[in-house]
Amino acid sequence: MARAAKRLHIRRTTLVEKIRKFNLQKKQNDEAVATEQIEKNGEEDSGADTTEVSNNRAASA
Repeated sequence: MARAAKRLHIRRTTLVEKIRKFNLQKKQNDEAVATEQIEKNGEEDSGADTTEVSNNRAASA
């Protein structure tokens, strides 16, 4: 968090306040997202799902 604030040229406390204000959270790693997607869909083959989820995340960012 401190490094992110330094890169943004703001105080760490300001960054924390903004994260809370806008209800932001850390990104989940792709494996966790893929696992979550598999659990929702009840699918067992995660190879294609991981790429699809990653692409969807990139498109929505």
